Amino acid sequence: MRVGSRRRISASLAVARELGVELPVTAPVHQLLARVEAQGGGALGTRAIVTARE
Repeated sequence: MRVGSRRRISASLAVARELGVELPVTAPVHQLLARVEAQGGGALGTRAIVTARE
């Protein structure tokens, strides 16, 4: 993952939890990025979403 992509999403999810705010799309995107990273697509950043859906 490009440095920061997953980190920013993780931070967003943490703040949302603290505030009691739901981010229904963000959690699945975070999981998708983690899966692509685990498969070696770490350099793709958020482009990994398109790659994973293909």
